[in-house]
Amino acid sequence: MIKKEKWGQFPFSRVAFLFLFLIMGTVPILSPQLVFAADSEQLTQKISETIMSPFCPGRTLSACPSGEAKNLRGKIVDWIDHGYSEQAVRNQLIMIYGKQVAGQPDFYGFGLMAWIVPGLFVLLGVLALAVYFKRLRPLCSESLESVETNIPQGLGAEKYHDLIQAELTNRLR
Repeated sequence: MIKKEKWGQFPFSRVAFLFLFLIMGTVPILSPQLVFAADSEQLTQKISETIMSPFCPGRTLSACPSGEAKNLRGKIVDWIDHGYSEQAVRNQLIMIYGKQVAGQPDFYGFGLMAWIVPGLFVLLGVLALAVYFKRLRPLCSESLESVETNIPQGLGAEKYHDLIQAELTNRLR
């Protein structure tokens, strides 16, 4: 009669444990290369999403379907693999293709206007809305007093009229 052994005593579990131990021993040896490859791909993706394509006007490098853009993304991967930082890759691309690939204006000179003017428009818009709503409030309260009510007379109708007027006045404040 064959005796059933518990899972922990089963010989296969020892082999599986030994195999798992050997695999776990090789992971630290391979992991720096795997992590570096994943980091370089992520960094390449980040750069290509923020750099404008010199081959497809109005598109980022990651959105450009041309073969030249694919080759440039490959160059970026090579630069990163050779130890270039993100800023060094950006500087290299600007040096080769010009400032238009930067995708954002400079913080000096005329480029500074591109950062300031949109903020000014938002500020002016908020100010205009505040002035509009401030002027609208007195018009609403004046029109309330001129509203005729058709409340039936008797049984305390004046009391209800006063309550309604007070509630409407409170809501408009």
